[in-house]
Amino acid sequence: MKNKIRLSLSLLALTLVPLCGTFAQTQTPPGCSSIALWTGFYTDTQACSPGDTIHYGVTVANDRVYNPIDCDVTGLAVTITTPDYVTHAVQLTRTTLTSGQWDYYSNAVSYVVSASDVRQDGTVKASSLTTDSQSSTNFQSVNAKVILPVPAPVLIPAITQLQTNVTVLQTNYANLTASIAALKKANRLK
Repeated sequence: MKNKIRLSLSLLALTLVPLCGTFAQTQTPPGCSSIALWTGFYTDTQACSPGDTIHYGVTVANDRVYNPIDCDVTGLAVTITTPDYVTHAVQLTRTTLTSGQWDYYSNAVSYVVSASDVRQDGTVKASSLTTDSQSSTNFQSVNAKVILPVPAPVLIPAITQLQTNVTVLQTNYANLTASIAALKKANRLK
């Protein structure tokens, strides 16, 4: 029984050693010990209305400054999910970043806001997901406040009331002016 266990452990060790060597060989540059995948997700507006176009941008970086212990980030992929829950793949100029390298995509995805996209908190939300071949992931989201137009049924009575108030003020002003003039004339007669 002991021989079977030893044989099993030996076979397991022989299987794992080449795998460990392969992983160590794929790390570049040699001696690196960490991955510093970083993603920033942006929108060109903080407020919008249905029918407006929002432009989403993304920055992908392997750290923002050179660090000798950072391994290269390879196999990069970025997706942006728009407020309608549709996922869009971002066309990257490169899928490998060495330490300190970064790329900015200012208009990665454009999206026209729909009234059906507005969440209960009055915003539209989009998100980005960045992955690489080393199983690193970054998730970011941004919100834009939605400014809804005032419905006409609410707006028309308000305008009508405002016009009535202006007419009343004009009439009161005319009456006050006439009263002041009458008082001045009465004071001259005395």
